[in-house]
Amino acid sequence: MSSTSTMTEPSPLQATIRKTILEPCGISFEHNGGARKHDEASNDQLPFVTVTWAQTLDGRVSGPNGNMMAISCPEAFIMTHMLRATHDGILVGVGTVKNDNPRLTVRLTDLVADRGEPVLSDLLATNHPQPIVLDPRLSLPETCHLVKNPTCRRPWIVFDPKAAKVSDAAVAEKAKRLVTAGCKLIPVANARHDLHGVLRALRVQGGMCSIMVEGGRAVLESFLTAQPSVANAVIITIAPRFVGSGVHLSPSIDWTPTAQSGGRVAWHSLGDDAIMIWHRGQ
Repeated sequence: MSSTSTMTEPSPLQATIRKTILEPCGISFEHNGGARKHDEASNDQLPFVTVTWAQTLDGRVSGPNGNMMAISCPEAFIMTHMLRATHDGILVGVGTVKNDNPRLTVRLTDLVADRGEPVLSDLLATNHPQPIVLDPRLSLPETCHLVKNPTCRRPWIVFDPKAAKVSDAAVAEKAKRLVTAGCKLIPVANARHDLHGVLRALRVQGGMCSIMVEGGRAVLESFLTAQPSVANAVIITIAPRFVGSGVHLSPSIDWTPTAQSGGRVAWHSLGDDAIMIWHRGQ
């Protein structure tokens, strides 16, 4: 690893991302006892929620059958890891875990070392965000990185006791194994649809002040269309390429009520990609 990765001088790319994308969305770099401090736009004492994804020009967010597909340019990928570094938690659906087997860690130091740049000094001591898996039926594979890989934080699993049938002996045993492995189980009734209940539980039971929602498609759609709205910021990376097949967000999504609810939209270029940001504002 390059020695420049631990320097504290400003990085032009990271400074640009910070000033033009993250801070205008209300995402702060200030830390207070390890908790990220974001603006006060969260609803009903819920966590601050940033919804983010990358897509191609033809709207694909993943490959055929939901398989992982590289979309973002290197600069936008660094932005994604800066987002991870500035949120308490990172939330994905169980389908993303099954398809991509992600680690959900912050690899910012390695990414910027490849560019011969330092990490911004206020991100040097950043811990990995807490992985959160929205998994109503408690179907998380016990062999996934989040459960088995020693480099990963063990996930918090939000499940619906009724949908998961926790009264079933096999499910109960699986739940015990997950807890023994270090996972935290958070029961929420109707977890698939009641995002307010999910976010309230994460705030009350887990102390989450800010959550980054990364996917997959069904989870993104749910967070974009929830009413009352739960999204405080939306950051979309659009890559200049067509792939012709794969998964895209539903064209029937009506995000208009949220997007027009006093929010602000801005566009920025980052490497080869275009970045659209929306912030609810005050």
